[in-house]
Amino acid sequence: MSQESRYIHQMKLAKQEGFDGLYRMYVRRLYGFCYQYTKSRENAEEIVQDVFVKLWANRDTLMAEDTVVYWLFTTAKNRIINLYRSQVHSPNYEEYLDFCDTINLSVSDTSSKLEYDDFCNHLERAKQQLSETQKAIFYLNFEQQLSCKEIALQLSLNENTVKNQVWLTRKILKEYLSKNVYLLMFLFLR
Repeated sequence: MSQESRYIHQMKLAKQEGFDGLYRMYVRRLYGFCYQYTKSRENAEEIVQDVFVKLWANRDTLMAEDTVVYWLFTTAKNRIINLYRSQVHSPNYEEYLDFCDTINLSVSDTSSKLEYDDFCNHLERAKQQLSETQKAIFYLNFEQQLSCKEIALQLSLNENTVKNQVWLTRKILKEYLSKNVYLLMFLFLR
């Protein structure tokens, strides 16, 4: 009986040392796998944690003679796919697509993680150009997807003021982002 099989058997008996043994055996490889695709320490750690929690929750379904490595990496792969899907449907990603259309950039692979992460970094820098009220409105409108009326009620502002600030915020962000994108393009073409 291999060490892994002993750990699986112990874990099926709800013994913590079996789980701990499997954790020590695979945590580094699983973290490396997740980090390779997410490029985020926090996301990789969260996925690894979720996978091991799921392993413990499903310990009764594991066969003692089976290897658990395939199950761990398949579960992690599915979590990574779900993470990508959630990012593709985020308001920031939709803004990214709108922005690319606005400045006539052709984005052949709009789901490219690197391009999206780069855009998010530029967006965070662009948000620094906004006033505190504009930041609050941006958060509520673009990220929480509240209507102008809901924002006006929440921030005790006139609805027309909110509409004007949404328009101004979009203008500021697009101007800032387009300057940076063109600057980056200039640097690469040079």
